[in-house]
Amino acid sequence: MLGCQLQSHIMIMKTMITPRITPRITQRVFLTLLTAIALLSIGSCKTTSPSNDGGASSSASPAASPSSPSPLASGQSPAGTASSPAGTVAMTTVKIYQADSECVNYVAKEIQVPRDRAIEAAVGKVLEVYNSPDFNLSGYRVSVDAEGVATVDLRIPPDAPRQITSLSACEQFALFGSLRETLVNNPDWKVKTVHFTERGKDISL
Repeated sequence: MLGCQLQSHIMIMKTMITPRITPRITQRVFLTLLTAIALLSIGSCKTTSPSNDGGASSSASPAASPSSPSPLASGQSPAGTASSPAGTVAMTTVKIYQADSECVNYVAKEIQVPRDRAIEAAVGKVLEVYNSPDFNLSGYRVSVDAEGVATVDLRIPPDAPRQITSLSACEQFALFGSLRETLVNNPDWKVKTVHFTERGKDISL
């Protein structure tokens, strides 16, 4: 196609120039003109890429790059999994005491209890050791007054197989002595003496 257009331009120029050639126009001038016309024809014959190629390149979308997590998403912790999650109970370490198998000495043991009710929880752990089907404690209360006197009020169902008065000396040593040692030997509680009652009535030991 380029050759056809170039030949067409040359023929036209021959037609236009040849009648006007005078003896003063040399063959070199004529060739120069023809060369210029050819160069102009080549420049005008340049075509763009086919429309379907251009359409394909323009419509093709670049490969999607992975989206980086936002600072909020990368730094945000799931609800309830922070260093102090809602509902978490602060714990503290205390010592509870239990009588040995010979009812002679008390053995200390460290446990974790809720900080806001450490005394009640520690007393409850001691009572769990000595609670049994025939000596079933239904409940208890603990209070400490300003003078450091702790009162432990025990609740035993009236129809329980055994009552406090039926406990042997070793059982009394284990139960009441363990409670006393636990309350007195945790210095943060500042307990000096321990008083035992059953439903508000003094227990004679």
